[in-house]
Amino acid sequence: MPKAKKTIKEVQLKFSPKFEKAINSTGRKAKVVKPKTKLVAPRGYKLREVNKILNIAGESKEHTLIELTGRKMNGARLFINTEAALKAISEMEQVSTEGKALAGKTYGGQLARGIMKETAELAAASELPELVTDVPDDRSRTRNTEDTDK
Repeated sequence: MPKAKKTIKEVQLKFSPKFEKAINSTGRKAKVVKPKTKLVAPRGYKLREVNKILNIAGESKEHTLIELTGRKMNGARLFINTEAALKAISEMEQVSTEGKALAGKTYGGQLARGIMKETAELAAASELPELVTDVPDDRSRTRNTEDTDK
């Protein structure tokens, strides 16, 4: 059996002159710009990078700090990194949530429910000794008698 010859046909494609110019141009290259990492803060707060000159150990150098501002704050606060700023935000939110929960002005939220439950338990614990007379604990007696029998 004779072998079949494989032939490859060359095809010429014709493009418009503008398209050929765009493909073959060796003009200026597009400048690659690294996107800045956006500082993400919870709702109601803003984080931004600020360059400040700080005197540390007698040397003044320019440092990049994180400035935290928000509608719940009196003024701006500066932090070394974003983690510290986010930690401060969570602490401020926890304090405000605790205050609202203790005042009974909030509904829902695991933290608020936990605080309200703790305050109710504390109030009950302070009233409970007045209501309860001395009742011996049966479980403690049975444990002691079992230990002595052995």
